[in-house]
Amino acid sequence: MGANIASDVAKGLLGNILYKCEGTLGYHQEYDKDVLFRLLNCKYYKISCTKDVVGVELCGSLKNIIALGYGVTVGLGCSKNTSIFFFKVWLGGN
Repeated sequence: MGANIASDVAKGLLGNILYKCEGTLGYHQEYDKDVLFRLLNCKYYKISCTKDVVGVELCGSLKNIIALGYGVTVGLGCSKNTSIFFFKVWLGGN
């Protein structure tokens, strides 16, 4: 779901003004979901659960690839407009 900064989550800081930090938990067994949900879900970190484990892994991997590409443009000193242009191209936009 959302991008989270580990140090912010550890300090209990909100992800932004309107929303909590958030994550998605893919599970096979209902018991595992219940245990992990109780351990991780709290007032500043929202957990969403799904049985689509493959989907969670795939989306997480794609998010990391996009974040890496965006980080490269920032590291190269590209303007925000250029970085967003590449982001749009990577997502298949015109």
